[in-house]
Amino acid sequence: MKWLAFLLVMFPSFAWAISPCLNHPRVPRDYFVALLASEAQEHLTWQGLIAPPNNKYLFELFVSDEGSWTLVLTGVDSLSCTVGTGNQWIPFSKGH
Repeated sequence: MKWLAFLLVMFPSFAWAISPCLNHPRVPRDYFVALLASEAQEHLTWQGLIAPPNNKYLFELFVSDEGSWTLVLTGVDSLSCTVGTGNQWIPFSKGH
């Protein structure tokens, strides 16, 4: 929990981003991924794990060739929700 508290203090937008997601109905990850692929033509581009004590969350970024993107949060229960969406995704190389 200290790790999550650190993130909430240092990055208040993090708390703002995930709290609505966790307080709303979530769907099974497999269903969510299939929906993103069929409806938005978005594919998995990036994954990151946040693992404060007592909780684990997987952040995943799905991006389409047209530049739309969706940031998804999945809990240990394999239920997912949208943290954010947008357009005009621009990938950068490691040198930037």
